[in-house]
Amino acid sequence: QQVDLRGRWWVSYVLPATCDFSCAQTLQTLPRLRATLGRERDRVGLLLIRTEGSADVALPQPSSDVRVLSLTSQQLAGIGLTRSALSPWFIMDPLGWVMLRYQPPQTHAESLLRAQLLLDDLQKLLKASRIG
Repeated sequence: QQVDLRGRWWVSYVLPATCDFSCAQTLQTLPRLRATLGRERDRVGLLLIRTEGSADVALPQPSSDVRVLSLTSQQLAGIGLTRSALSPWFIMDPLGWVMLRYQPPQTHAESLLRAQLLLDDLQKLLKASRIG
């Protein structure tokens, strides 16, 4: 599974145990975020990580741009990620390193602000990066 993820930047989200408003907002916001990247969107994918305790929710259809990865809690901890009540958003580089972390939104207005912050940082990383 790891080899399959190499070569792209990933906006990642670990699905929480229960899908509340924050989770629902995230599942609507993150797929749209990639579309706003313009010509750089092919360098970025959406990675949704499911663990044995994750909520059972309808996810976007897996494709080359959206991946759903199933990991155990031990595997998740092995790559430095955790599942919590408020699972944060992550930007992962093409080598699998978590570069930035964002708290998930609690309101619709917060969702737009957090998405804009993530987008701004991602665009800077893509501009400065020679990989992915």
